[in-house]
Amino acid sequence: NTIVKYGVVEKRYLLQDMNEWSYLYLAGRLHKPTLPVGPQDDQIVTSQVTQNLPAALAVSMLLLARKDQQQQQQQQQATMPALYEQIARLSYSGDPRVDLGGEDPDKIDKLVNAPGQFERFHEMFGEPLEDLSKSGVLSYDDKELQWNPQESSSIAALRSKLPPRFQQIPTNLLTAELRQTVRTAAKQQMFKGVLTAGVSRSARYILAKLYKGILAKGRRP
Repeated sequence: NTIVKYGVVEKRYLLQDMNEWSYLYLAGRLHKPTLPVGPQDDQIVTSQVTQNLPAALAVSMLLLARKDQQQQQQQQQATMPALYEQIARLSYSGDPRVDLGGEDPDKIDKLVNAPGQFERFHEMFGEPLEDLSKSGVLSYDDKELQWNPQESSSIAALRSKLPPRFQQIPTNLLTAELRQTVRTAAKQQMFKGVLTAGVSRSARYILAKLYKGILAKGRRP
């Protein structure tokens, strides 16, 4: 008697979002550990899922370095949990449901630090991390990674991993562009949800989310 939320999407829209981050809706979900169900024999989809991960890693490193840019550090450090939290945050930043308190304020922390989750993230991003390590962009171990945000070749290598649209955006505007992308997609999904589920069911769902978010805030120290 488990209730699940599901969606149906055309393959071309799935591939478009993973390749271009048009919505960061499906692509954003696939930045986080998921449980595949059914055969995984579509090589095109599998390839795009794989290419989606280096982009998430690269943009998260750029954003982490941007936060500390005023310090002009020659060597940027970040713990691995902080990196994975930034990756998980990509598809939530700008979501009206988050801004309105309709999500658990500890959701990002739970996504990364709940039992077993850190290991799942580490397994997902192991290959993209190793590729950047071999190319000299970063060094890392199980606890932290380091890179030089002042090294132009390293920044160029990271930006080359981004979807083409985001490669053209200055680093200081990346956060705003990501937030706007997520906000637009989230609003569309909320509207479609009302049309497909009906007003009363959608209202109950929204109220339940708000109540859950309020309870989570109340439990915080």
